[in-house]
Amino acid sequence: MRVSEIMLATRVQIRPGDTIRRAVELLQSSRLNGVPVVDDQGKLIGYFSKSHLYDCLLQSVDIDSTIEKHYIREVVSACEDTTYDSLEALSQWLQSCRVGQTIVVNRENEPIGVATQAGTVLELLDRTDYLFRELSGVIENVPAGILATSDTGMVTMANQYAKNILGGVQSGRYIGDYLQELERDFSPVISGNWMLPRKIEHNALKLIATAVPIYQNMKNKGVIFVIQDMTDVEGVAHELETVKELKMTLETVLEVAYEGVAVLDEAGMITLVNARFCNKIGKPKDNIIGENINRFIPLSHNQMPLSVLEINAKPCVVSTLPITKEGNTKGFVVKIYEDLDNLADIVQQINRINMQLNYYKNELYKVNGTSYTVGSIVCRDERIATLKSQVLQVGRSNSTVLITGESGTGKELFAHSIHNASNRRKEPFIKVNCSAIPGELAEAELFGYEDGAFTGARKQGKPGKFELADCGTIFLDEIGDMPLALQSKLLRVIQDKEIERVGGVKARKVDVRIIAATNRDLKRMVTEGTFREDLYFRINVVELKIPPLRDRRKDIPLLADTFIRKYNNQLGRRVEGITEAALEALTRYDWPGNIRELENIIERMLNYRESGLIELQDLPEEIVGRPGGMAAKATQTLAVMEMETIQAALAEAGGNKSKAARLLGISRSKLYEKLGSD
Repeated sequence: MRVSEIMLATRVQIRPGDTIRRAVELLQSSRLNGVPVVDDQGKLIGYFSKSHLYDCLLQSVDIDSTIEKHYIREVVSACEDTTYDSLEALSQWLQSCRVGQTIVVNRENEPIGVATQAGTVLELLDRTDYLFRELSGVIENVPAGILATSDTGMVTMANQYAKNILGGVQSGRYIGDYLQELERDFSPVISGNWMLPRKIEHNALKLIATAVPIYQNMKNKGVIFVIQDMTDVEGVAHELETVKELKMTLETVLEVAYEGVAVLDEAGMITLVNARFCNKIGKPKDNIIGENINRFIPLSHNQMPLSVLEINAKPCVVSTLPITKEGNTKGFVVKIYEDLDNLADIVQQINRINMQLNYYKNELYKVNGTSYTVGSIVCRDERIATLKSQVLQVGRSNSTVLITGESGTGKELFAHSIHNASNRRKEPFIKVNCSAIPGELAEAELFGYEDGAFTGARKQGKPGKFELADCGTIFLDEIGDMPLALQSKLLRVIQDKEIERVGGVKARKVDVRIIAATNRDLKRMVTEGTFREDLYFRINVVELKIPPLRDRRKDIPLLADTFIRKYNNQLGRRVEGITEAALEALTRYDWPGNIRELENIIERMLNYRESGLIELQDLPEEIVGRPGGMAAKATQTLAVMEMETIQAALAEAGGNKSKAARLLGISRSKLYEKLGSD
């Protein structure tokens, strides 16, 4: 407690040159017993009290004369930082203080207040009251009976615990009325014989009692009794003994275990180990208990339940098992398996399996249909270049993507590129043509079915496309043709990320990225009520609009060269390119079938020409003669194109049908069949 906390703050002060009248005014207004005297710098130099004023009046000193000769120079003061560590120290100061008030100064010896005896007494009483209430709260909540008596054994205080044990202890009653051992003589307690715990009985209760005499100024003032019910103590002792037995049992079990075992708390600190664990670590138990497991074994937060780790430069099989309580992890059990004769073989087998797994993942990656990347999209058009940049950005997220554009613009190529630009590229890419699935089978195809879900269902059931695409990407092509009933189920998959097989009773979680594509106007379909509005907004998180080929004509030469190289390799041709006139005709054409139509035209041309340049006369009539004509009128039928190819092969073979069949890659009987059908 600091003096500044109990002082009365005041700036009342007087100087030696001030008059007695001024002193009277200050004493009257401040109601203090005296005022401090300061010099011109405000430093304390003396004290003028009421007694000094009375002396002046008795000596008939002029009231307008100065106080220079009438104040004391040797004054008692206290610094504001003065601290009393206890109520006892404050009480001693109060008893030793000879004046009614003490001047309080700061570190510069300037008066800032006064500490009065009355104020100090009030503070002392307030703090004593707080201490009493604090001590009473502690006493009432201590799990033991506490009684206080006078030096003659009369009870002055008892907590509720003591009242419950002794049966209603009352203040003013002799302690011997409750404890038979003290019924006739209280002197053993006063002499200190009860300071050590002793067993006593009260109403068939077995108790332990301790009594400590309280002295003040070398005189006994009373006794404090602490009484404990043996039943509680014996219960705690029994629990401790049970815990010890369990610990010994656990340690015995650990020691007979074949593996090295360590028990960890939730922070990874080691609490128990067996001898085999210490041998594997190469350190004594005392140097292991209490240490973090990572100091000896490099475990990670996402540690696999079974793994091969290096311990002291040796490969060891290590398993970790969490200890859980009410769903929360409270610790771990770590096991190091003893050296096995075939440990090296096991490690090699694990490595071989990992290599095979990686190989099959790579092979699956090659055949899962995602052979296209962003680099496969060739362009000079700025809009396509911008789309390629967006593909790389979108690939890094898991957001749903909607690709729109006319038929033949390369929507699937962009879907492949997004998948290959994502961290799912080594996972499945499942394509679903929504327009090609029969309505009655669509749900089973997408979400799978359980055994017996319908007539003809597989006995073991079948996973759907979404399950097959788990951790990967599903490409919903022509999503505008999906039946309305199926759209609601797809919406649930997107929202809840779970599917339910046909005939199933439980949901299955799936982690699938959805890429949808359509050549239809979904906004118009939403207005017409043929496509769900909520599903539209769910799939249209990121939209990529692919422009038609007629709006990116500068890409036609580059695309034509790309397709020439492709079909040169496939058909064994050596076509070098396209003449300017032919290229101008291709660029001028409107391409209602977009890139797919351009690719088909190039493939057709390379069926007729083996080398050199594709010339204007090599192009179909609809491109040369009627630029911009309707595709339905311009495109030849498949039968006519097939017959033109056969006639070209016969001409090249000089009418030899066997040679012509070899050029076409079909059997001679098949050639005769096609010629006969014509």
